[in-house]
Amino acid sequence: MVLIEADIKDDILTVSVPDRQSISVDLKKIVQNNQIRRAMLHDQLKTDGYDCGDEIGNLIAEFLGLQKKRNLRLLYFRDELYTERDLPSSPRYWHNPVPMITDKAAYQDLSAYMVCNQGSVDELNKWLSAENPPTSIEARNFRPTILVEGVQAWDEDRWLDVRIGEAEFVCYRPCTRCILTTVHLDDGEFDSNMQPLKKLRELRLAPEGKMRDRFQNNPIFGVNMALKKPGRIRVGDEVLIRYKPTPF
Repeated sequence: MVLIEADIKDDILTVSVPDRQSISVDLKKIVQNNQIRRAMLHDQLKTDGYDCGDEIGNLIAEFLGLQKKRNLRLLYFRDELYTERDLPSSPRYWHNPVPMITDKAAYQDLSAYMVCNQGSVDELNKWLSAENPPTSIEARNFRPTILVEGVQAWDEDRWLDVRIGEAEFVCYRPCTRCILTTVHLDDGEFDSNMQPLKKLRELRLAPEGKMRDRFQNNPIFGVNMALKKPGRIRVGDEVLIRYKPTPF
């Protein structure tokens, strides 16, 4: 699925896959059609979505080779729709005091917003270049909502509050990583040496104690955030940080 591209401009969603014609739909019309389907996500929690139609569903199913096995649908979530999913914080997420929040979610895995630090990507690539065989990754391997540049590696371990442009966020959980980080971005295949996950498990497991008990063998890379104040953000905006006393 890493090869599937989606773009939204002026409420027009365009979905593209390699070697096939792109398909566009008007999201305003999708909402007006009011064809609502219910998805079952983590822990069997239900979330509704507007069905984006047969064309896009069939395009994705054919690209994934599932057209004869499953009736795939692409769903569009809006705030007025039903969801059972919320993302409460936990005292086990950090050794520092954790902000007590409950963030609403649609189809995201761990949070509505996840920020990565380019400095940490660069540092990880230094480690990976010394492996046998050497390899490298991009920030896109970690699928961040927001990528921050200009700070030292692992600076994000101490972030508490983040302001970007007009928007304000609260950091409440380190982002734990899984096998999807090992997918090659150019062909969608898994890395045969399990990188960068293997290296991250050597160097970026949670500290011993309640955090290790909570996250176990899942390494940390990036920060999950909740929105405190909505606002417009732009590429190149200044980022203001309020720090925790210590990392994690």
